[in-house]
Amino acid sequence: MKENILIIGGGKAQLKLIQNAKKLGLNTIVTGIAGDYPGYKFADKIYTIDINNKEEIARIAQDENIDGICLCCSDYGLNTVGYICDKLNLNGLSEKAASYSTNKLSTKKMLVEHKVPTAKYILIKDEKEIPEALTYLRFPLIVKAVDLQGSKGIFVSVNESELYENVRAAINLSKKDYCLIEEYLIGEEFGVQAFVQNGKILFLHSHGDILLKNNGISVPIGHYMPYCSSDSDNQKLRQIITDAVNALGLDNCAVNVDLINVNGIFHIIELTGRAGANQLPEIIKEYFGINYYELILKNALGIDLQPDFDKSNIKAGFVMSRQLFSLQSGTVTDIKLCDIPEDISVELFIERGAEVHKFTNSQDCIGQLICTGENYEDCISKISKFINENIKIKIGDELLTIQ
Repeated sequence: MKENILIIGGGKAQLKLIQNAKKLGLNTIVTGIAGDYPGYKFADKIYTIDINNKEEIARIAQDENIDGICLCCSDYGLNTVGYICDKLNLNGLSEKAASYSTNKLSTKKMLVEHKVPTAKYILIKDEKEIPEALTYLRFPLIVKAVDLQGSKGIFVSVNESELYENVRAAINLSKKDYCLIEEYLIGEEFGVQAFVQNGKILFLHSHGDILLKNNGISVPIGHYMPYCSSDSDNQKLRQIITDAVNALGLDNCAVNVDLINVNGIFHIIELTGRAGANQLPEIIKEYFGINYYELILKNALGIDLQPDFDKSNIKAGFVMSRQLFSLQSGTVTDIKLCDIPEDISVELFIERGAEVHKFTNSQDCIGQLICTGENYEDCISKISKFINENIKIKIGDELLTIQ
């Protein structure tokens, strides 16, 4: 009899997880809100429901006698995964760990409590608390909504007027009645992908980030491996990730970590108990030869992943991903995707008649690609050439400029 896997969400973020579940021969049950979402086309059964309705989804999970539950590349629905793992005794992160992962205040508290380096912060519930916060923190400052992702609800403030405005904006965007004010750390941002199972970190590897600045906020639009660092740095990195994983109680899950190197000290910006987005699983597959989506599914079914990670072997010199964005807004009238070289794979998420929006955040993504090459410069050059010469998209009669 086929094993039943419940996947939370049917959008682009979960599409390849669903497709890989089908390749593994799993009976794939997908929950998500009503809509024309790409993952629904591959599901054996669909339940249209808010993915944060954990009690109702738990009922569905029991009725379907599921053997595992998972998601990837998104924090939305992570609390539901944790709740059901606890309730049905399934392999995956706990609801407590999920709650720490999906609330930036909870994450901060646990990191500080366990002495893991992170930016200083203040909790703000009312504008009247801002003067007191300014006795502890100095401009520039970051204001963060605690329950959003994809760079949403994050603002840079360089003076008091902006700070008051941004605190109001963050709280208005959030479902919470508070936000965070953090010190603005200056350094090189990068990330780590890790996998922890039965209390042991089986995989840990750093990656570089390609960032765009939008109103002072760094928005990741791509990643690359390898990310160069010394043996000493790798040891420090493993220790800080271990401490952070233990602080949040993350176990039996993939782990995505955003960090910044400030004068040789690694500070954690955010971390959460799921795989990173922007094609990080694809980068891992190209670089190490391991199917990260498959491992996420196997972990949900309680299968030991150590043999899979033991077989991993670096197979590419350099791998880079890039999201594609439009620098104009409008309706697509024509699309031409010309010759695609062997060292590039590309997906476009738009078609004729689609509305595209000028880049503001990751939700405006119109496509993505993966490039292999000799080094960073080689991949950057190949990607730039491909975008300029091989992708032709029109808005009206005007050729769209792709970032």
